[in-house]
Amino acid sequence: MVLAHSDHFLRLAIDADHDVLGAVHASLHFDLTNGAFVEISALIVSGAARRLGVGRVLVRGVESWAAQRGSYRVLVRSQTHRESAFAFYRELGYVPSKTQHVLVREPRELRPSGPTTLAD
Repeated sequence: MVLAHSDHFLRLAIDADHDVLGAVHASLHFDLTNGAFVEISALIVSGAARRLGVGRVLVRGVESWAAQRGSYRVLVRSQTHRESAFAFYRELGYVPSKTQHVLVREPRELRPSGPTTLAD
């Protein structure tokens, strides 16, 4: 594991030449209706390393880490047009649970009016 934080998991897959083949980031969450769960927020595998088991090993690492924290539910979100990602997760036993809309609001009234950088 690369990241030392109890609620986050970050792992790299590196080959014998120390080239990065892939990476995964996941985090522990809790909500009132489902309790504790882990969400994979990023899984990246280089084009040259795809279909070689790198992604599978990274995801299984997340699942093991989740179980160590008492969470036996792992969630991943994938955009609907990413058919190969959808197929990959289905091959690992993940099943669709819902389709949703994501709505964002960036209220101007909550933004600071002055300088916004730490240096200012």
